[in-house]
Amino acid sequence: FFIIGVLMEKEKRDIFFFGFAWLIWALSFSFAPISSLARSAYIASLPFCILVPLTISFFGDFLQKDDKVKKKTATWIKIGVFVALVALLASRTVVTSGQWQDNSTLFSSTLKNYPDHKRALLGAGYVAFLKDDFDDAKEKLLKLEYNQISLKLLGSIAFRQEDYSEALDYFVYLTTEVPQHPAHNEIAMVLWKLGLLEAAERHVLVAEQTPIPVMSHEKLVILNNKACLALLRTKDHTKAAYSFNAIFALFRNSYIPHLSRKAQSFIHFNRALSLAYTGAVTEAATAMLNASELNPSFIEHHAKLAQQIQAITRSQVHEDCVLISLFD
Repeated sequence: FFIIGVLMEKEKRDIFFFGFAWLIWALSFSFAPISSLARSAYIASLPFCILVPLTISFFGDFLQKDDKVKKKTATWIKIGVFVALVALLASRTVVTSGQWQDNSTLFSSTLKNYPDHKRALLGAGYVAFLKDDFDDAKEKLLKLEYNQISLKLLGSIAFRQEDYSEALDYFVYLTTEVPQHPAHNEIAMVLWKLGLLEAAERHVLVAEQTPIPVMSHEKLVILNNKACLALLRTKDHTKAAYSFNAIFALFRNSYIPHLSRKAQSFIHFNRALSLAYTGAVTEAATAMLNASELNPSFIEHHAKLAQQIQAITRSQVHEDCVLISLFD
């Protein structure tokens, strides 16, 4: 481009070198430690809108100076170059669109070119975790140095695979590194599965004291688990029904970011359970219906309980309430 600019006519040279300087400045971002080089490429694409047309025009004018090449031929050469460039950029756009189809294809394409890209490994591990492909998720996450997100994911993978000892190790390590981390909730989940209800309850109380917003997904999850563990320990369904009604009122009347349908269904389910025990069967049936609409697969495993609630047989309800993970 520099040589072309030097040979160009004076009236076009200033504009051309403006585009050339812009291109050099934009490409310098490629060497900067920024999070996404793809974004910096858009800056570099703008000067090409100046350089490419002027370059085509330059070669067209150069060819027209040769008597052996007719003006019409030069015009067709310009058109050919233009079409070739459009085809090249269009093909590149098609390829890139496929790579950006979703998070999975984006991270996979990045890892093909940069196998040790930390952010891509973390993202690919999280996507695999969401798809329940735990082996693939674990393989990618273990390539990273431990951080808050990878430790939470590795602990959750171990929990889902019922390796409670390994899950406890990851979550304890995380809370040791970050004492005020809400992962105490996940430790409570593991202890609950191990039948250590009092220890689980202590960790939920620690999680409740962590500095997280009141109107947040994490806070509702922790409140649900606190009420659950208290219910499992005391069997006081009246108090539990009050707690679950309060939790339900929080997310019914307010927008809670990232509160998943799965987590909402668990809260409705727990509320239905306690309401059935206290005799509020109509409300319990409504809560169970809400839970089934939000998470049909979960309720399928508790179809007997749903029938019992709707049949007003509170004395036959023997299911335990359900704790919620921060990843639910």
